[in-house]
Amino acid sequence: MAEEKYPYPSLFGSHSSMVVEDLGAEVICQDEFGTYKTAKNRLDNGLADSNRYVPTRLSKLFGGSKKRQK
Repeated sequence: MAEEKYPYPSLFGSHSSMVVEDLGAEVICQDEFGTYKTAKNRLDNGLADSNRYVPTRLSKLFGGSKKRQK
């Protein structure tokens, strides 16, 4: 069985291919966790976008996991 390719250009950066709405100086992007607002200068700059990986968004990723108790 082939490994499924990640559908976005990077895990933590924002990219023009992710834009779903243009708000002028800002854009709305969409990834596997939903939509988020970010500045246009964050698109395709090679850096992680703090608006994409804020803890409130990533909690969806870890929401089902439980901490191991000793």
